[in-house]
Amino acid sequence: TLPRYMVPQAFAHLDAMPLTASGKIDRRALSARLVSPESASFGYEPPQNLSEKQICQLFSDVLKIEKVGRRDSFYDLGGSSLQLVRLLSMPPLNTLSAADFLAAQTPAALAQMLAKPLEKEYNYLIPLSVPEDYQKAVVLFPYAGGDAGAYTELVGKAGNSRRKMALFYVDWAYSENSAPVIEEIRTLAQKKDVVFYSHCAGSALALELLDCLNAEEHVVKGYIAAASVPSPKARLSFNAWNLVNDSVLVRILTKAGLDTKNMEKPYLHDMLARFRQQTSFYVRYFAKKAKRTNVKTTVIVSSRDPFTQNYKEAKECWKNTVTEVQRLILIDCPSHYFQNSESELLLSLFSDDR
Repeated sequence: TLPRYMVPQAFAHLDAMPLTASGKIDRRALSARLVSPESASFGYEPPQNLSEKQICQLFSDVLKIEKVGRRDSFYDLGGSSLQLVRLLSMPPLNTLSAADFLAAQTPAALAQMLAKPLEKEYNYLIPLSVPEDYQKAVVLFPYAGGDAGAYTELVGKAGNSRRKMALFYVDWAYSENSAPVIEEIRTLAQKKDVVFYSHCAGSALALELLDCLNAEEHVVKGYIAAASVPSPKARLSFNAWNLVNDSVLVRILTKAGLDTKNMEKPYLHDMLARFRQQTSFYVRYFAKKAKRTNVKTTVIVSSRDPFTQNYKEAKECWKNTVTEVQRLILIDCPSHYFQNSESELLLSLFSDDR
């Protein structure tokens, strides 16, 4: 099934396309002749209070949609991770984290969250997509500099799929004690099968927790490591990048496929700070790592990823890192940040019982 924003909501017959004096399509005249979804009774539900009205207007402004209903999902309306960043810079949504936003997604749910924060079952595991009667829980770890917003499109597609899996995001500062996070994952694993997914330098955080969780038994059933080759070359690169100034680092990340040009300046500043913190953690973890982590692992790398062009070494590097590499999947993507563009592949791997 297609997400709602890709399904035609209204049809209009035109004898000819309206044109401007220069011969181009007159978009204003065209818009005036089209039937709006809300006037055609397509399930539009107007906001019920001031908070909902304000959030609907923010959605409308950022997503460039004329009218947004109170139960319209951000992803179904075509929202992207960068548009999420813009929304979270605007009052009153600027008091929410990306993980909080993705757990709600509609103006009605967001207004309710702002008025009365939802009681959380977990403090560090943030539910991003949790269908009823789900059978498997996938725990997502951020890439270097990333946050929950990096998984916007992946979360949206998971919500629209029929796969009985839940997506959780690890919201944990690297400097904090990991024991509470480990305990929450143990609790979740007592109810459901748990699988980890990490992207880039997030592999160090995932492995740090796996070293404790799977030391004696397979609490976490499987691990999918994407866009990461745990080699000495990677550690040297991260060390070198942490010595350069912000403008140079931005150029490096942009060349790797990160859309830094459309990031708001405050978010860009925070992203770079997270990048330095998380890559430093990565370097420290692998510098002290003495034995392989007990977990069944699937590795995904792109042959055109500028950060992992030594992909031929990937399987051997991971064999030295974990007890079992089940498979190495090679994709053809020019960007390092393929967690959303390859979401269908990831969702199929998440639901795989191998």
